[in-house]
Amino acid sequence: MTEPSTAVIHFYRASSAHADVWRQRLDITTNWAIVTNAAILSFALSNPQTPHFVLLMVLVIDLFFLIMESRRYQVYNMWHHRIRVLQQYVFAEALAGHSCEDNETIQEKLSDLADHLGDSVPRISLFDAIGFRIRRNYFYILLFTIGAWLIKLQIHPERPAALAEYIARAAMGPFSGQMVFAGVILLLFFAAVLAISAPSDSLVDWTLRPSPIRRALPQTWFQRDSKADIPLE
Repeated sequence: MTEPSTAVIHFYRASSAHADVWRQRLDITTNWAIVTNAAILSFALSNPQTPHFVLLMVLVIDLFFLIMESRRYQVYNMWHHRIRVLQQYVFAEALAGHSCEDNETIQEKLSDLADHLGDSVPRISLFDAIGFRIRRNYFYILLFTIGAWLIKLQIHPERPAALAEYIARAAMGPFSGQMVFAGVILLLFFAAVLAISAPSDSLVDWTLRPSPIRRALPQTWFQRDSKADIPLE
């Protein structure tokens, strides 16, 4: 077994520490979103005089937390990428006792990693990061908030007599109830599209699995095979 150099081991430990710190920051942002939602939802549903659009304002707060968390995920993904490269081309080779890849490929990947050390540009776009965080956490938070908003329209001030009255209660200033409902549905649809099109972070044979939409649709819909989808470089 060819053991990694001391410098590589220390770099791996430092990268793991950085990734762990940024992973904790992701959890903190999610906790902020959950606590904020719980507090405002409890207040809005317990008081009949509270207008329903307070719960729609919670959606705006959720989007703010989502963007903040997605930017943090971009940094986390950068450190996670460095860890995976070391795991694949240094530690896996050492544990196997022989080269699983040819030396030219290993040297090329490690050279790319060395060049990337002087670059702090995220390796994943903000939209992909947003879609990934929606799929992991925020789609459920959005559904919970919208569900509470629908309950608010149903119970306060009293149960509506017809569906038309129920929709009309969603009116907000110059916007009719139909327009508000359409906006909420579009928000959910856009969130779902981002979620299913965002890349995956799970590995199979050192290859990142395709996004959910690429796994669901036939491969002929795409120009390249899903196995070629390897954003580890």
